[in-house]
Amino acid sequence: MSNSFLFWLIYVLICSGTIFGNFLYSWFIEKTRIYRPELDANARASRLLFERESADKIAFAVFYLFFYAVIVAPLIEEFIFREWILGSWLGAGFWIAAVLSSFIWAVLHIDWYVIPYIFVTGLVLAYIWVIYGLIWCVLFHVTNNAIAVFWGLYKELHRISEKETIAIF
Repeated sequence: MSNSFLFWLIYVLICSGTIFGNFLYSWFIEKTRIYRPELDANARASRLLFERESADKIAFAVFYLFFYAVIVAPLIEEFIFREWILGSWLGAGFWIAAVLSSFIWAVLHIDWYVIPYIFVTGLVLAYIWVIYGLIWCVLFHVTNNAIAVFWGLYKELHRISEKETIAIF
């Protein structure tokens, strides 16, 4: 199997996994009711934004969210957690370095319910960093965050449209 085929296979699997993971996570949370939005900083912020602000402020906030979460954060995070932490610990072995950097990265995302997903994503990104380098690692991270941001915005807009529909009737 060629390296380029393997690369694109991993890329498609990560994108598919992110989409499937978001759907599965939403379904699980809906069925179990273990998720409490008041504990989720992102959910609190988006509810306040979408419920209280004008369309121009919402548009600016969505642009800012996209710019920061999809472009700036992956660049900074990949440099710190893959290039610096993973690279520094690689002498101890790939798995030790990958687990350490992924664990720190996951815990620093704060919201407890996403820690397992972010940890596993960190392991995949560590593998990509070692095999393909920083640029491709950032590309995967950007894709992952773009899917997550679009999914979050879709869910929030869907929630608002359901609320408005119920209020009409």
